[in-house]
Amino acid sequence: MENYLMNVGELKGSHITALLAEVAPKISVELGGYVGYSTILFGNAVKQAAGEGARYYCLEYNPTFAAVIMALVDLAGLADVVKVPPSIPPPSPTATTSADGMSRLSSALLLPPCPVSVRTGLLARA
Repeated sequence: MENYLMNVGELKGSHITALLAEVAPKISVELGGYVGYSTILFGNAVKQAAGEGARYYCLEYNPTFAAVIMALVDLAGLADVVKVPPSIPPPSPTATTSADGMSRLSSALLLPPCPVSVRTGLLARA
């Protein structure tokens, strides 16, 4: 982790774009996009691999970063494929507990079981 950066550059990006080209997913989801480099890189890879109807969603919590990402996505000509839905602020602490004292689920990303294995930080087909 000595050289860890939160953004994706050419080296890390090439591994993921190769995987996207192989799998050609119609729908992809990125959790956090910072300022959009990976969103544009991977969104374009999905568009090239999966073609018409492909969607790439970037779930960015920070509204400032999300606005930057969408502006750059528009400039890159990928607004038809890449979507950055508005973030939903977390509920107040009092709103997360119901009358019976049980915590409520405020948000979730549910991923169905699929034949993948995690290898060196990338999802690869098993």
